Amino acid sequence: MTTAPRDPGPHADLAAHLLGVLEPEQEARFAAHLAHCPRCTAEAAELAPVTDLLAELAPAASPEPAPAPAASPEVAPAPAARPEVAPAPAELPEPPELLDRLAGQVVADRRRARVRRLVLAAVAAILALGGPAVTWAITESTQVTAAAQQFSATDPTTGVSATVGVDPAAWGSRITLDLGHLSGPQSCTLVAVGTDGTQQTVTSWTVPATGYGGHTALRTGGGTGLAPSAIARFEVHSGSSVLVTVPAQPARR
Repeated sequence: MTTAPRDPGPHADLAAHLLGVLEPEQEARFAAHLAHCPRCTAEAAELAPVTDLLAELAPAASPEPAPAPAASPEVAPAPAARPEVAPAPAELPEPPELLDRLAGQVVADRRRARVRRLVLAAVAAILALGGPAVTWAITESTQVTAAAQQFSATDPTTGVSATVGVDPAAWGSRITLDLGHLSGPQSCTLVAVGTDGTQQTVTSWTVPATGYGGHTALRTGGGTGLAPSAIARFEVHSGSSVLVTVPAQPARR
């Protein structure tokens, strides 16, 4: 009797979530898990710059379809002597629960294989780039290259302070966030507000019970489809409350 492999739980779906290969139902389940899992939130924040870089590489990395094989002339098969073979006994039907388990295993194996191929391709693409950008993307350090634009603000009521870095990208803007003086536990979201009033979620995270303050600060990142010139401000949300607003346009005189 074989023992079924232990389910690693929703943590195992983090890579597939970042690469955008989860099915809609799986994505919804993982999003609910991510909102309350500090471990996955921290890992997603560390890998966010990598996923941003891959978004720019995706068009170039897409494989071209293989050419269709040339049609070969039809050749009549030579007759072959067929030895007499006793008919095989009829196979017994598989139990329904076994079929369900096998089907589930096939789906899981295919998904893991697809994620593995994408991750390997991503790593190869990143290593091929080299230079400081790769160091910024795969390591978290205080010596990170400064963003093209940086905006800071502190809310006088909540005391929350934030510094947002904005870098232009072909698909919009890369965003970094340094956040301090934030109590926990709570779930937060960084939202980019366009000059036309549109809102796009940049990233989300869970604040631990110890919060962020003093020598402990949050550094995370994400992206938005808005160009830097189209962003009016950034807002850090916790539920329906706005903890701090960071203007992203020079003040008009």
